[in-house]
Amino acid sequence: MNPGRSGACFAMVRDSIVDRKAGLVRGLVLEVTYGQGFPPFEEGDLAVLHPRFTDFTVERAVERLLDLDAQPGNAFIRLLRDPRAFAVPVREREEVVCDAERLARGSGFTKSQERAFRQMLQNRLTLVWGPPGTGKTHFLANALLSLVKARRVHGERVRIGVTAFTHAAIENLLVKVQESVGGFGLDADLAIYKLKGARTARGERSLEALPHERAETVVGCPSLLLGGTVHSFGKLEKSLPSLDLLIVDEASQMRPAELAMVLSVLGREGRLVLAGDDLQLPPVVQGAYPPPEDGLPGLEDSIFAYLRHRDDPDRPAYTCQLQENWRMNRTLSRFAAETLYGPGYAPATDAVGSRHIALAEGEAEEYIEWALDPAYPLVLCVLENVRTTVENRIEAGLAARLACTLRGRLIDPDTGRPYPAGADGDARFWQHGLFIVSPHHAQIGAVQESLARERAWEARPFVDTVDKMQGQEAEAVIVSYGVSDVETALAEAEFIYSRNRLNVSLTRSRAKCVVFLPRPLLEPPLDVVGDEKAAAGLEHMLDLQEFCRTHGEMRTFDLDGEAAGVRLTVMRARAG
Repeated sequence: MNPGRSGACFAMVRDSIVDRKAGLVRGLVLEVTYGQGFPPFEEGDLAVLHPRFTDFTVERAVERLLDLDAQPGNAFIRLLRDPRAFAVPVREREEVVCDAERLARGSGFTKSQERAFRQMLQNRLTLVWGPPGTGKTHFLANALLSLVKARRVHGERVRIGVTAFTHAAIENLLVKVQESVGGFGLDADLAIYKLKGARTARGERSLEALPHERAETVVGCPSLLLGGTVHSFGKLEKSLPSLDLLIVDEASQMRPAELAMVLSVLGREGRLVLAGDDLQLPPVVQGAYPPPEDGLPGLEDSIFAYLRHRDDPDRPAYTCQLQENWRMNRTLSRFAAETLYGPGYAPATDAVGSRHIALAEGEAEEYIEWALDPAYPLVLCVLENVRTTVENRIEAGLAARLACTLRGRLIDPDTGRPYPAGADGDARFWQHGLFIVSPHHAQIGAVQESLARERAWEARPFVDTVDKMQGQEAEAVIVSYGVSDVETALAEAEFIYSRNRLNVSLTRSRAKCVVFLPRPLLEPPLDVVGDEKAAAGLEHMLDLQEFCRTHGEMRTFDLDGEAAGVRLTVMRARAG
């Protein structure tokens, strides 16, 4: 800033200036709070902006942890110290258990879902490990409704809490329960509330809000389902009844300290169910922590990862993996099964396993026809002779041309015809037909600009980071890594080489996944191998390359035009 000025001010983004056509943010509008004695900025002043991270919940979490430290033998400390000892049998009347299992079977549970529900009925602790496409939300909703119905038939009360890291995850499960109560004959017998109020459009349409000051009014309900953040439950622990069942959804994104905020509302013999998948996106952690001495996930990781890796994988005491995949075809499932989830992870039905994209007649560049062949669901495209940092315009152009070919020729499986022209067709295509994933906003911008050059879109293309894609699916997915500069990759190795991010990207598609990876990412210096997390991600990339080579065929294309001198090696794994 100008000489003579001193002090501090804080700036928050109030608005943004967006180039709608290019899909880029061109500027930000800052709301500035000035420190004491600091005069407002005048035109011509210069300032240096430093990022600042503020965790508004850390003070409450620290207070709760200090309180728990003073309570020897509390449930949270016992869970962390010895989760297998925490996973003790629970008492439930035999007739309730029999009726609940019968209801669960009638709701269409798969074999692995039945095993998980049996564990949930019999044990105080259950980890529901739900890999992509295994119907975790369907399972949780029908599991809790089966228990509620069985208890109500036998005149017993039941009080259930649902929490998660995000409002969206909480409300998604509550709405699923709301939509399913009729099938269990519980329309008037289960009171469902979202503490404080709904935050998503879907939740606002379906859920009744329960302000904190009115929480005591529902204590007498014989069957009650409450959803809320850990902090909402923490504020009401003295006024809420002890819960018979606490479900923590997306527990692979929740840290142990956050579970500490809510666990006190669980009754002495109440069940704790944590659902998630620690091979998908982990919690956002601001800071670096030394690796634990035992080599297992520590308290800075998710509570799900912490507990799952302390169970015996050969004879698990509380972990139940859902295995039947309702999303991906056999080829896409097989890669995930061979590398991460084990041989039991497979398509739920032959119809799911045989899914493939269908293309209308048309012509395209040779590499596009080869990459989009429906008989090859998993494709790896490796760019040779390209050196860029976080923005790879050649790769962006290739991805855009693939996307535009799909827009014109991809058959909508619901109609049996290509997506129609116009805004509605564009919107449906980007909602159900395709989305494009990239780790960097710079590459996202490059892809969006390339898409705009190729075609006049009447609905915004869905091009975003993997964080926005978790939990979603489409017929086809294109993954564009972009980064081909070794120094850039090394500077952010854990991010670029994140195994979890690649896993989420590869498991969003139902029938076709095309991955662009510049050659330097597959042949990095030894520094990457020295980072344990980056090394795991590199291994997953190399596994993908080997899988496509082993189960398919490979071909190299010499590109021309603005990509002259660049070679594209395409490896594709056949259906089977």
